[in-house]
Amino acid sequence: MGAFPFPSDQGSQLLLAGTTRALVEAGHHVEIAAYAHGAGLMPAGLGETPVHRAPGVPGYRRMRSGPDVVKPVLDLRLARVVAEVLRDRPFDVVHAHNHEALLSCVVARSATRMRHFPALVYGQHTLMAEELPSYSRLPGLRALGHALDRLPRLADGAVALSARGALALGPLGAAVIPPGLFASDFAGVQPRRPNSGRWLVYAGTPDAFQGLGGLAAAMEALPGWHLLLVGPAWTARAARRVWHAAVPVSARWPSARDWIAGADVAIVPRETCAGFPMKLLNYSALGLRTVVMAGGAYGVPGEVSVEPGESTAQAVSRSLDLPRPALASVLAKWSWSSRVPALVELYDAARVTARAARS
Repeated sequence: MGAFPFPSDQGSQLLLAGTTRALVEAGHHVEIAAYAHGAGLMPAGLGETPVHRAPGVPGYRRMRSGPDVVKPVLDLRLARVVAEVLRDRPFDVVHAHNHEALLSCVVARSATRMRHFPALVYGQHTLMAEELPSYSRLPGLRALGHALDRLPRLADGAVALSARGALALGPLGAAVIPPGLFASDFAGVQPRRPNSGRWLVYAGTPDAFQGLGGLAAAMEALPGWHLLLVGPAWTARAARRVWHAAVPVSARWPSARDWIAGADVAIVPRETCAGFPMKLLNYSALGLRTVVMAGGAYGVPGEVSVEPGESTAQAVSRSLDLPRPALASVLAKWSWSSRVPALVELYDAARVTARAARS
């Protein structure tokens, strides 16, 4: 389940969709719980998957990440929906994606008073102590983030997307299971670009935690290069905040993938991330060399890490001398189907933990 709009092209929603589709294709029964609203069509492979939705708030259609006064209301409504679903029929596991979903599940568990509540698995997407301060300068947000980052101890098991994320979860003993790809999502790609010249592409949200602040300096040091910003949230105004000459393309998948594939180099400007940037895998599968910051490398084909003493612009230029990753080599290690055995093993271990704790 996810305490967010669904579907959406944002990372958390893509992770939930990919996990669900991989499990369904492996023969498991999966149902989704999320907010009432979303954007776009249901992802491929999920057409028959039941989706339980929290009743919405009239006029509220926000898609972006970050706190607001409405989301706690939706989270409580989502908890009620989850409790009702669990009363109706048995499930083995509830997989709660991120902090808000975990809180909703804890509320649902208290409300149902079920002796055999399903095992609760926490899916870590980020560290709130790092992300919350990026939304506001209000005092105390980092302390609140640290408190939220201790919530996973309420779960019976946890999934981390990276070794750094697992380390942050400490004694919970999280399994490190990074996301994957589906080959069908990259069939029939037709690369596009606005015009000639060299193009650097960023395909993600305009949120402050993404580390977009350094892109302007990088572009000024790359004469002859253009910056393409791809994603449904990009407008001309948002693009100008990043760099005065940035070109926005407001597009959803699969149209967005054609624009991404037409670029020369991609970038993940975020300095550190306890989760896993879904855009990084998409870049690689589309054959792009991708510049990542020193603390943001994950071993994905085509990564070009900014070296000590090197500028981002220098890394972008250097990347042109490297080969483009091939889709077959990316899928060999990063397919969603290869993630299912580890997920099932984690779920089984969480069930044992849950039974022992509640016996």
